[in-house]
Amino acid sequence: MQHVVNDRVVALIGDSTLFHAGLPALVNAVHNGHNYTLFILDNSVTAMTGQQPNPGSDFGPNKVTEIDIEAVIRGIGVKNVTKINAFDPKPNVEEMKKAISQEGVNVVISVGPCALWNDRKRRAAKIPIIPNKVGEETCKTDLRLHTRLLLPRHPARHGDQTGRHTDRHLQWLHGLRKAVPGFRDQLHGRCLEVTQYNILLTGVGGQGLMLLSQVMGDACTRSGVKVVVGAQHGLAQRSGSISAHVRIGDVYSPLIPYGSADLIIAMEATEALRYVEYLKQGGTVVMNSRIMHPPLETAPIVKNRQERRMYVTLEQVKEQLGKVASKVIDVDAESVAAEAGNPRTENIVLLGVASALGGFPIRTEPLKESVRRVVPQSAIEANLKAFDLGRKAAEA
Repeated sequence: MQHVVNDRVVALIGDSTLFHAGLPALVNAVHNGHNYTLFILDNSVTAMTGQQPNPGSDFGPNKVTEIDIEAVIRGIGVKNVTKINAFDPKPNVEEMKKAISQEGVNVVISVGPCALWNDRKRRAAKIPIIPNKVGEETCKTDLRLHTRLLLPRHPARHGDQTGRHTDRHLQWLHGLRKAVPGFRDQLHGRCLEVTQYNILLTGVGGQGLMLLSQVMGDACTRSGVKVVVGAQHGLAQRSGSISAHVRIGDVYSPLIPYGSADLIIAMEATEALRYVEYLKQGGTVVMNSRIMHPPLETAPIVKNRQERRMYVTLEQVKEQLGKVASKVIDVDAESVAAEAGNPRTENIVLLGVASALGGFPIRTEPLKESVRRVVPQSAIEANLKAFDLGRKAAEA
């Protein structure tokens, strides 16, 4: 870009992507003397695809050597390298401004652990995780809750000194209800409640998870239903852990909060277990009975054959999921897809199963119409058959 623009180029990259794709570009920037600022977000793990290790991680299936990113950057020839604490933003502002204003190549390494990885390590160590919530007492006295919902700031003068709702405050809430359909104020709790349905899609790269989220999003849009879809895209997904968040109703963030998913649709059984922290207590899991064991599980088993370690079984996965879910439905989607005439329709099989559940928010016909719109012309018939067979499997 430096060859075609006069302005400084500023880029952001994660540590994993830096190792597998970013270093050659940085070498070229140094070699050609570009005015270039690179911000590296270093959490020492491949967070986007399921917390797999990268060369900067201190763990892996075997004994590993942790690669120091700062040493690599300096070794390339970058002279202006700064490390900052990702969770201490105030002093970081000046460092970032400095990196953007200086001539030549400047690199800022923002270091901080992945929140998901941290939570998983805490659970493994049996350390309680206390989620952030806004309690009723806070709602009564702190009107900043409205800004957290991305709503207009409610001036403090609309309430009295105790934070109770005055007439002007109630008028404000009434106007909000009219402006934003789906909201209703709970005057007894002083909170706002949102009508929504959250679906988490999980699986392994290459199983058609993105197409599945596209079908569901298209069906909602064509039905006049509000939907927000947050999906992963990148170079590291193929055969790696991936997920997509489908949020239907009055929502603002594309990501489902922990413990809030009404339904998990898992293209692979162990991936349902990997993301179980998103499922609400009493939620539902629809999953493929097929298990694709990840390298982190297979490597120690193969390496230590004499110990006769066992692979995780479907029964063990269902047992663990049952501690959170009220209903766990496993379907041999591979066999059903083969019956439909195309083994690559496993994703639509599971969509058919989910559509037969009570309370599923998307109607059948819009889903089938979206299948016709999204999948290739040559695969429409097989996908529609897979959908119908999935519904039959759920009703059996």
